[in-house]
Amino acid sequence: METAALESELKAAIKANPGSAESHARLASLCYGSGRFEDAIESYSLAIELDSKSIVYLRNRALAYHAVGSLDKACSDIIEAVTLSPRDATLADTLGVFLQDLNRFDEA
Repeated sequence: METAALESELKAAIKANPGSAESHARLASLCYGSGRFEDAIESYSLAIELDSKSIVYLRNRALAYHAVGSLDKACSDIIEAVTLSPRDATLADTLGVFLQDLNRFDEA
């Protein structure tokens, strides 16, 4: 399906059911994949408001924040995700990279 058509479909789904964290996250993923990182952050933020314990939404918003250079916010989201899933090595690795980007080498 074409990106514009998929985006329209997702927006219609959100309008019909604004409480669907999954629909907001799917729209965010579409925006992220299109390089529209600010839009992705906005949609992931809505998804997180609806499902604050989603590690996937936190990680993905962190990646979007990282893409726009908001490293402190990216780090904050990854720290929250690591707190929720402390045994996830991928999250720990991402946190290390983000801390290095902030020149916080001792913490990394």
